[in-house]
Amino acid sequence: MTLYDSLGAAHTASIYFVNTGGSTWDAYEYIDGSAPANAVNAGKPVKLTYSNSGALTGVVDAGGGINPDAVSFGAYTPTTGAAAMNVTFNLASTTQYGNTFGVTSVTQNGYTTGQLSGVSVSSTGVVQANYTNGQSTALGQVAVANFADQQGLQQVANTNWVQTFASGQPVYGQAGGAGVGNIESGSLEQSNVDITAQLVNMITAQRAFQANAEMVSTENAITQTTINIPNQQ
Repeated sequence: MTLYDSLGAAHTASIYFVNTGGSTWDAYEYIDGSAPANAVNAGKPVKLTYSNSGALTGVVDAGGGINPDAVSFGAYTPTTGAAAMNVTFNLASTTQYGNTFGVTSVTQNGYTTGQLSGVSVSSTGVVQANYTNGQSTALGQVAVANFADQQGLQQVANTNWVQTFASGQPVYGQAGGAGVGNIESGSLEQSNVDITAQLVNMITAQRAFQANAEMVSTENAITQTTINIPNQQ
């Protein structure tokens, strides 16, 4: 399997099983094709014992541990300059049956280095940084405030508003919680004015413009008529 050190460099780890008689086995770890000579307890195998039905019954690792969920071959110090790797293996699901050797599942929780690929905002306002190695990190959470009378807020500039006596004190909460809505990432804010009143004002302004345009047109016609009157002696 592939292991990653603290610098994100990849290493290949292999485990070899040697039968020592009956249902007992010695397991050896190799990293990058060779035995980890600079590992603690280097060269010492992990001893595995299986029952007559093929289930794992006993584990003794290089450090004397007996936990099959965290088998250790000892800490390994990479040559890349990274910190020592304290790798543990979960061998609890290994079995010994009268069949050929095979690996049915391999999973690991390490990851390589990654670059920032984007930033996303969840419906609860959590801002997350996403990386190319499949990892994500929460950077913070958007603060949300609610007011007893939102129409009482005072606009100070563009889309900025401040509280007033009419709006009341702000009540802070988490997006999606009681009394506050969700965060819609990448969407435009809905109009926060009275659309009907603004439509009426627009119609009134349009009619006033049309009336003024007619007046200018009439004045222009009178001017043209005056200019075209012939001179009389």
